[in-house]
Amino acid sequence: ASSTGILPAGPDTYTLTERLAPIRGGGDAAEADALSKANQFCADKGRQFAPAMMGNAAGPPNPYGPTGYTVTFKCLLPNDPALANYNLQPAPNVIVEQRNR
Repeated sequence: ASSTGILPAGPDTYTLTERLAPIRGGGDAAEADALSKANQFCADKGRQFAPAMMGNAAGPPNPYGPTGYTVTFKCLLPNDPALANYNLQPAPNVIVEQRNR
């Protein structure tokens, strides 16, 4: 396991990368760990976690899939107008098929 720790990435913006070996859960466990740490970091400041970018961390090819996860986020005040407009979209749960002849 390895971590960059929470690093500043701009005005009230931070980034964190977690890596876990496949035997410890790999990319899925790294994602859960990174998001939990980021959320807690903001909560400790009395702020709300607002992700800006999230995804698998780049790394060497691995036959077991990704082993790292990176999140870049902001810690916003609970009454911040940007937080009121912040809305994560759920993943689609339908498949649309178009058949042209």
